[in-house]
Amino acid sequence: MEEEQIMKRLFSGMFLVTFLLFAGCVSYQLPVVEKPINEFEINVPVKTVWKAVICYFSDKNIPIENIVDSLFIKTKKINVVSLSGGLDMFGRKFSVKNKWCDCGKVGMGNVFSSKTQVFLAYSVYLEEITSSKTKLIINTFFTGIKLGSENAYTGYDKSVQLTCISTGVVEMNIVKYVRNKCKTGF
Repeated sequence: MEEEQIMKRLFSGMFLVTFLLFAGCVSYQLPVVEKPINEFEINVPVKTVWKAVICYFSDKNIPIENIVDSLFIKTKKINVVSLSGGLDMFGRKFSVKNKWCDCGKVGMGNVFSSKTQVFLAYSVYLEEITSSKTKLIINTFFTGIKLGSENAYTGYDKSVQLTCISTGVVEMNIVKYVRNKCKTGF
């Protein structure tokens, strides 16, 4: 009798381990990144900085959604990263990070294929400090989604919304561009 109970427990345990191994759970770990510096002073009049900011978005082909009083710009959301992944049968967590943003670590469980998309929108605000000095405030809004498919026939049947935080590279690129444009002219 005791031997029979041991065998039942053993088979139950093996079933549970097998189920957990192949059932696949979605897991997500938020990014751990400090908020980047996003306020900069530029020793140039606000009108000149404004022209340089407009040139940046134009040169990079980033669509502007809204402009307010020549001091505020909001862009439309653009797709900055699309990655496809393959088979993952062990539910490992993979880092979703590049030089622009960190979206944490995500595991899709057992998936046949996966896809990651990261989107970016900007808002830029200018403030006149003096007639020859401008404060430039750049906000970046990264959002992401990780999609997974448990088989090849149904499309994506799992998803995780990602919280993404800027690494500060995008903000620094804009400031470098604006300062250079203000120096060299239009």
